Amino acid sequence: MPYTGGDAEKIYYRLELHLCLDYLYHISEVIEPFEQSPTCHCGAELTYEVDAEPFFDMRIAHACPTCGTAFDPTGLPCIGRDGWTGEGFPLPGGATYRFALVVDCGKSFGNVAMSFHPNLKGLVESVLQQSMYEVADFH
Repeated sequence: MPYTGGDAEKIYYRLELHLCLDYLYHISEVIEPFEQSPTCHCGAELTYEVDAEPFFDMRIAHACPTCGTAFDPTGLPCIGRDGWTGEGFPLPGGATYRFALVVDCGKSFGNVAMSFHPNLKGLVESVLQQSMYEVADFH
């Protein structure tokens, strides 16, 4: 929903499409790192760093560089935190993705829960023929 509070004329929304060959491993003040660093069943470490724009997030190989086994982070234990209260909640897979529609609404989003409009989420799911999940982040 559009923000209608004070300084509403100064707000902005920026839509970004993120696409990466490997997984983007995003952590922040409200998205904790995985309890254990992602590794393959063969023991190979799957995380690596890239100091390049546009994402700056760590990466997780989508396939093991040692044995070639595909990796799926969706079940990895992670803790998310409510940006307003700091209360923790389970966030399996964290905010790890190869594709994301990111909406940056600056600091002016009022005191409502952040979420995609159901019609927008439905459109994206229909076009991609994939279910999507939402992760709110504060920065």
